Amino acid sequence: MYNNPNLVRFALLFTLRYYRFFISFHGFRRYQPSAVPKNPIFGPKDITLILYTRSVLESDNPDFEECLTTWLLNQPAHIIIVTDTEEREGVAKRRYSDTCARIQSGSSRFLDDIGATDVSVVAVSFMHTNFADKHIQLAVAIPMVQMPLIVAFDDHVFVKPRFLQAVAAVFEGPQVGLCGTKKEVRRKALRLPHLRETAGNYSGLFWGTIGCCAGIFGE
Repeated sequence: MYNNPNLVRFALLFTLRYYRFFISFHGFRRYQPSAVPKNPIFGPKDITLILYTRSVLESDNPDFEECLTTWLLNQPAHIIIVTDTEEREGVAKRRYSDTCARIQSGSSRFLDDIGATDVSVVAVSFMHTNFADKHIQLAVAIPMVQMPLIVAFDDHVFVKPRFLQAVAAVFEGPQVGLCGTKKEVRRKALRLPHLRETAGNYSGLFWGTIGCCAGIFGE
């Protein structure tokens, strides 16, 4: 093998390409949620959310309202919405205001059985970077953070009402400064019925975990 440079290159590329898969698989098998203590040090009020987005128009991104609604129901301390252009920043402000009004009146179709909820206590800031790059958007927003914990996400992430409380529990350990969450991915149904029947729920959870994770940063 070592005398065959092409085979060596192939082995190297194969290793670099698939090592992440095996690490993710190991994490998937070992995953277990952190228990929320009776007297937690951190909670949603200690968290700033950073939402970076390029698509805020209803026609471009119908998921934007649902995304905002599910995060607002978690009652974080602060939400920073970062767009790429000044024009989209203005659209984001209008859509945020409309979303809050629907949540507080109970007319939002994303409330399920929760009912009207007061989200006026959540502080919000808007900004734009003139760059359609989530890394730049995140870097610009971080200096504005005053809370000890940051949760960063894009505009296609939907969470349960107690998600932030569960995330905060991870940082009860003083040695923890960074974590990624386990989540499911919304996928279109498989075209072949027999494949859908044999795939099973475990397969969906597995590929959802392998495919992506939310970035969560501790100060």
